[in-house]
Amino acid sequence: MTSTDPSGAHRIAVAANAPLVLVIEDDPDAAAVAQGMLNMLGYRSRIAPDVHEALHLLSSERPALILLDICLPTMDGVALLKIARRLPGVADIPVVAASAVYGEEGAVARMLQAEGVTSFLDKPFSLSGLRGAIDKCLAGRLAQGRLSAKGTGFVLPGREDTDALPTIERIASPAAPPNP
Repeated sequence: MTSTDPSGAHRIAVAANAPLVLVIEDDPDAAAVAQGMLNMLGYRSRIAPDVHEALHLLSSERPALILLDICLPTMDGVALLKIARRLPGVADIPVVAASAVYGEEGAVARMLQAEGVTSFLDKPFSLSGLRGAIDKCLAGRLAQGRLSAKGTGFVLPGREDTDALPTIERIASPAAPPNP
């Protein structure tokens, strides 16, 4: 079900007991797009726009998954992940890394794998790409019984939730080349 807030933006209702995803993203537009996609997939989300907020939220909440931007202004995602993994209860949280600069191949990706990153997304990513990355990360946790399958959003939302889908996918898609 969707609702409209005072700004006219669509808001998708997500169950209060849905798994939480921590989105560590400094770009407000990218964070909003990720949050919209996560809501469409049935996840609650919290945004950490910087390293300090990310560490604070990881100290106080236990997300089911972390969506981590690699290029942050004060510290790169690899360094943040190394610090975060030392916090109690964070070492086993699956991580999806995302970057517009670094590809899935290369030194940064290898460092991320060494830090336990489960999946990697090139920005901008699609709704189906995000769903696949989350599925890859959380499938093992579901099999181990460490996460409830209820509300995980492994399927597309119901018909009543699809009115926001074109807007989110349009925002998340790479810009189309101008018409000649």
